[in-house]
Amino acid sequence: MKPAPAADAAADARARRTPGLGRAWWGRALLVLWAPRSVLVALRETDEDDEVARQEPILAIVILAGMAAILMQGGTVVDDPSVDLLVGAVVTYVAGAVYGAAGYLVLGLGVQLGIRGAGAETTFRRARHLVAFSAVPIAASFLLLAPVVTAGYGSSYFRGHAPDSSRAVVLSLGLPFVAWAAALLVAGLRITHRLPWVGVATVAALSAVFVAAFVMLPVLL
Repeated sequence: MKPAPAADAAADARARRTPGLGRAWWGRALLVLWAPRSVLVALRETDEDDEVARQEPILAIVILAGMAAILMQGGTVVDDPSVDLLVGAVVTYVAGAVYGAAGYLVLGLGVQLGIRGAGAETTFRRARHLVAFSAVPIAASFLLLAPVVTAGYGSSYFRGHAPDSSRAVVLSLGLPFVAWAAALLVAGLRITHRLPWVGVATVAALSAVFVAAFVMLPVLL
Protein backbone atom coordinates (compact mmCIF):
# COMPACT_ATOMS: atom_id res chain seq x y z
CA MET A 1 0.00 0.00 0.00
CA LYS A 2 1.33 3.44 -0.95
CA PRO A 3 2.20 5.89 1.89
CA ALA A 4 -0.71 8.29 1.26
CA PRO A 5 -3.47 5.63 1.11
CA ALA A 6 -1.89 3.89 4.10
CA ALA A 7 -1.98 7.12 6.10
CA ASP A 8 -5.60 7.73 5.08
CA ALA A 9 -6.57 4.19 6.10
CA ALA A 10 -4.86 4.62 9.45
CA ALA A 11 -6.65 7.94 10.02
CA ASP A 12 -10.01 6.36 9.16
CA ALA A 13 -9.37 3.46 11.52
CA ARG A 14 -8.43 5.87 14.27
CA ALA A 15 -11.55 7.97 13.68
CA ARG A 16 -13.75 4.86 13.95
CA ARG A 17 -11.94 3.68 17.08
CA THR A 18 -12.06 6.92 19.06
CA PRO A 19 -15.86 7.10 19.70
CA GLY A 20 -15.81 3.51 20.95
CA LEU A 21 -13.03 4.34 23.37
CA GLY A 22 -14.94 7.36 24.60
CA ARG A 23 -18.06 5.31 25.29
CA ALA A 24 -15.96 2.70 27.08
CA TRP A 25 -14.51 5.31 29.43
CA TRP A 26 -17.92 6.81 30.16
CA GLY A 27 -18.98 3.33 31.21
CA ARG A 28 -15.87 2.89 33.33
CA ALA A 29 -16.59 6.17 35.12
CA LEU A 30 -19.64 4.40 36.59
CA LEU A 31 -18.11 0.93 36.78
CA VAL A 32 -15.35 2.15 39.11
CA LEU A 33 -17.96 2.43 41.87
CA TRP A 34 -18.68 -1.31 42.08
CA ALA A 35 -15.96 -3.04 40.02
CA PRO A 36 -12.92 -0.81 40.43
CA ARG A 37 -10.22 -3.35 39.64
CA SER A 38 -11.03 -3.59 35.93
CA VAL A 39 -11.03 0.20 35.63
CA LEU A 40 -7.76 0.58 37.53
CA VAL A 41 -6.16 -2.03 35.28
CA ALA A 42 -7.45 -0.17 32.20
CA LEU A 43 -5.73 3.00 33.47
CA ARG A 44 -2.39 1.30 32.79
CA GLU A 45 -2.99 1.82 29.07
CA THR A 46 -0.63 4.46 27.66
CA ASP A 47 -2.01 4.56 24.10
CA GLU A 48 -2.54 8.19 23.11
CA ASP A 49 -6.06 7.62 21.74
CA ASP A 50 -7.09 5.78 24.89
CA GLU A 51 -5.81 8.54 27.15
CA VAL A 52 -7.49 11.25 25.05
CA ALA A 53 -10.79 9.32 25.19
CA ARG A 54 -10.83 9.76 28.98
CA GLN A 55 -10.96 13.55 28.82
CA GLU A 56 -14.74 14.08 28.64
CA PRO A 57 -15.67 11.77 31.54
CA ILE A 58 -12.80 13.21 33.55
CA LEU A 59 -14.12 16.74 32.96
CA ALA A 60 -17.55 15.71 34.25
CA ILE A 61 -16.03 13.97 37.29
CA VAL A 62 -13.85 16.96 38.15
CA ILE A 63 -16.74 19.45 37.95
CA LEU A 64 -19.15 17.31 40.00
CA ALA A 65 -16.49 16.51 42.61
CA GLY A 66 -15.62 20.20 42.85
CA MET A 67 -19.27 21.13 43.34
CA ALA A 68 -19.64 18.48 46.05
CA ALA A 69 -16.53 19.86 47.77
CA ILE A 70 -18.00 23.37 47.69
CA LEU A 71 -21.19 22.13 49.35
CA MET A 72 -19.22 20.24 52.00
CA GLN A 73 -17.35 23.43 52.83
CA GLY A 74 -20.56 25.32 53.51
CA GLY A 75 -21.62 26.42 50.06
CA THR A 76 -20.62 29.51 48.13
CA VAL A 77 -21.59 32.04 50.80
CA VAL A 78 -22.78 35.33 49.30
CA ASP A 79 -24.32 37.63 51.92
CA ASP A 80 -26.96 39.07 49.63
CA PRO A 81 -30.72 38.64 50.21
CA SER A 82 -31.31 38.55 46.44
CA VAL A 83 -29.40 35.28 46.14
CA ASP A 84 -31.86 32.46 45.44
CA LEU A 85 -31.36 28.77 44.70
CA LEU A 86 -30.79 29.40 40.99
CA VAL A 87 -28.02 31.92 41.66
CA GLY A 88 -26.58 29.62 44.31
CA ALA A 89 -26.56 26.74 41.81
CA VAL A 90 -24.81 28.81 39.15
CA VAL A 91 -22.18 30.11 41.55
CA THR A 92 -21.65 26.60 42.94
CA TYR A 93 -21.17 25.28 39.41
CA VAL A 94 -18.58 27.93 38.53
CA ALA A 95 -16.78 27.69 41.87
CA GLY A 96 -16.93 23.89 41.74
CA ALA A 97 -15.43 23.79 38.25
CA VAL A 98 -12.55 26.03 39.33
CA TYR A 99 -12.03 24.26 42.64
CA GLY A 100 -12.29 20.81 41.07
CA ALA A 101 -9.81 21.65 38.32
CA ALA A 102 -7.34 23.10 40.82
CA GLY A 103 -7.65 20.05 43.07
CA TYR A 104 -7.26 17.73 40.08
CA LEU A 105 -3.99 19.39 39.10
CA VAL A 106 -2.59 19.86 42.60
CA LEU A 107 -3.37 16.36 43.82
CA GLY A 108 -2.26 14.92 40.48
CA LEU A 109 1.11 16.60 40.97
CA GLY A 110 1.33 15.29 44.52
CA VAL A 111 0.60 11.74 43.35
CA GLN A 112 3.12 11.99 40.52
CA LEU A 113 5.88 13.24 42.83
CA GLY A 114 4.99 10.61 45.41
CA ILE A 115 5.19 7.80 42.85
CA ARG A 116 8.55 9.02 41.66
CA GLY A 117 9.69 9.40 45.23
CA ALA A 118 8.75 5.75 45.75
CA GLY A 119 11.11 4.80 42.92
CA ALA A 120 8.51 4.19 40.19
CA GLU A 121 7.87 6.06 36.97
CA THR A 122 4.70 7.76 35.82
CA THR A 123 3.58 10.79 33.85
CA PHE A 124 1.64 13.77 35.13
CA ARG A 125 -1.23 12.71 32.87
CA ARG A 126 -1.44 9.17 34.26
CA ALA A 127 -1.28 10.49 37.83
CA ARG A 128 -4.07 12.98 37.10
CA HIS A 129 -6.23 10.32 35.51
CA LEU A 130 -5.89 8.10 38.57
CA VAL A 131 -6.88 11.03 40.79
CA ALA A 132 -9.93 11.76 38.61
CA PHE A 133 -11.29 8.22 38.57
CA SER A 134 -10.60 7.88 42.28
CA ALA A 135 -12.76 10.97 42.80
CA VAL A 136 -15.86 9.39 41.24
CA PRO A 137 -17.41 8.68 44.70
CA ILE A 138 -17.04 12.37 45.59
CA ALA A 139 -18.67 13.32 42.29
CA ALA A 140 -21.47 10.86 43.03
CA SER A 141 -21.97 12.39 46.48
CA PHE A 142 -23.20 15.57 44.79
CA LEU A 143 -26.35 13.66 43.81
CA LEU A 144 -27.04 13.20 47.53
CA LEU A 145 -25.78 16.50 48.89
CA ALA A 146 -27.57 18.78 46.43
CA PRO A 147 -31.09 17.53 47.31
CA VAL A 148 -30.26 17.63 51.03
CA VAL A 149 -29.10 21.25 50.80
CA THR A 150 -32.02 22.25 48.58
CA ALA A 151 -34.73 20.60 50.66
CA GLY A 152 -33.21 21.20 54.08
CA TYR A 153 -31.75 24.68 53.88
CA GLY A 154 -32.66 26.29 50.54
CA SER A 155 -30.99 29.50 49.45
CA SER A 156 -30.03 30.35 53.06
CA TYR A 157 -27.23 27.77 52.77
CA PHE A 158 -25.57 29.95 50.13
CA ARG A 159 -26.07 33.18 52.07
CA GLY A 160 -24.58 32.00 55.35
CA HIS A 161 -27.97 32.14 57.08
CA ALA A 162 -28.54 28.41 57.51
CA PRO A 163 -28.29 26.89 61.01
CA ASP A 164 -24.75 26.45 62.31
CA SER A 165 -25.26 22.70 62.18
CA SER A 166 -25.97 22.72 58.43
CA ARG A 167 -22.35 22.47 57.36
CA ALA A 168 -21.70 19.67 59.86
CA VAL A 169 -24.70 17.74 58.52
CA VAL A 170 -23.62 18.09 54.88
CA LEU A 171 -20.00 17.32 55.75
CA SER A 172 -20.98 14.20 57.69
CA LEU A 173 -22.89 12.97 54.65
CA GLY A 174 -20.00 13.70 52.32
CA LEU A 175 -17.08 12.34 54.32
CA PRO A 176 -17.86 8.64 53.70
CA PHE A 177 -17.61 9.37 49.97
CA VAL A 178 -14.27 11.10 50.54
CA ALA A 179 -13.04 8.03 52.41
CA TRP A 180 -14.28 5.85 49.53
CA ALA A 181 -12.32 8.01 47.08
CA ALA A 182 -9.18 7.72 49.23
CA ALA A 183 -9.56 3.93 49.23
CA LEU A 184 -9.84 3.95 45.44
CA LEU A 185 -6.69 6.05 45.19
CA VAL A 186 -4.79 3.58 47.38
CA ALA A 187 -6.11 0.70 45.25
CA GLY A 188 -5.00 2.54 42.12
CA LEU A 189 -1.49 2.99 43.45
CA ARG A 190 -1.36 -0.75 44.07
CA ILE A 191 -3.08 -1.91 40.86
CA THR A 192 -2.46 0.76 38.23
CA HIS A 193 1.07 1.67 39.29
CA ARG A 194 1.97 -1.64 41.00
CA LEU A 195 3.49 0.10 44.02
CA PRO A 196 4.40 -1.85 47.17
CA TRP A 197 2.76 -0.78 50.41
CA VAL A 198 5.82 1.27 51.36
CA GLY A 199 5.46 3.19 48.11
CA VAL A 200 1.74 3.68 48.73
CA ALA A 201 2.56 5.16 52.15
CA THR A 202 5.06 7.53 50.53
CA VAL A 203 2.50 8.74 48.00
CA ALA A 204 -0.20 9.05 50.66
CA ALA A 205 2.03 11.17 52.90
CA LEU A 206 3.04 13.55 50.12
CA SER A 207 -0.49 13.75 48.75
CA ALA A 208 -1.79 14.57 52.23
CA VAL A 209 0.60 17.53 52.38
CA PHE A 210 -0.64 18.77 49.00
CA VAL A 211 -4.29 18.32 50.00
CA ALA A 212 -3.76 20.13 53.31
CA ALA A 213 -2.05 23.03 51.54
CA PHE A 214 -4.85 23.18 48.95
CA VAL A 215 -7.61 23.14 51.59
CA MET A 216 -5.92 25.75 53.76
CA LEU A 217 -5.03 28.12 50.92
CA PRO A 218 -8.46 29.83 50.74
CA VAL A 219 -8.39 30.29 54.53
CA LEU A 220 -4.93 31.84 54.47
CA LEU A 221 -5.82 34.13 51.60
